[in-house]
Amino acid sequence: MKQAYLTPTLLNNWIYYINSSDSYEEKAKEAFFNCLNKIKTELTPEMLRGLEYEDKVYHLANGYQIEASDITIKEIAGIVKGGLFQIPLCRSLINYKELEIYLYGICDVIKQNIIYDIKRVSKYDVGKYLKSVQHKIYLACSNADTFSYLISDGKNVYKEEYFKSQKMLKELKGTVYEFLNWLDTNNLLEKYLELWVWAGKDNNN
Repeated sequence: MKQAYLTPTLLNNWIYYINSSDSYEEKAKEAFFNCLNKIKTELTPEMLRGLEYEDKVYHLANGYQIEASDITIKEIAGIVKGGLFQIPLCRSLINYKELEIYLYGICDVIKQNIIYDIKRVSKYDVGKYLKSVQHKIYLACSNADTFSYLISDGKNVYKEEYFKSQKMLKELKGTVYEFLNWLDTNNLLEKYLELWVWAGKDNNN
């Protein structure tokens, strides 16, 4: 049986693409196919800011002295201090025809049975990550019961928490099956199998 893996980024890009309005369809299509084909694109200023923010949280949480004008960095570092950082997670989820699918991702922090994901945004609206599959995949791949987004807009820290349930896992399996069926229907399954071969949790990128 062939084995392939699926990340939150790829699945979220697909969901955004198939649900995009006409004005965003071409942009969403390009983002999805770049991800599917593993085409590296230039990081946006927002992505770079997010990476820099996470790096500062990591260093402060681990006892390093850093200069940080953003007051929320200290607050989030205090929450995640003592946790394990950048932990690979994986799980074999479903079989599709003769294909075994592994969910795979690297979580920001795991601490006391809670997965934390650090986000730096310009503006936060309640429920911003409700439709994301990230928390579903990470909870499915781990023994954690809770997933908490720690979100900073540079002034305040917000939390969005999600909890593992059988309903969530069932919904996730359904979404993954729909994704694979869509690839199959659109003659993209072979391309996916070619580029997303499962090689173990420490050997995928």
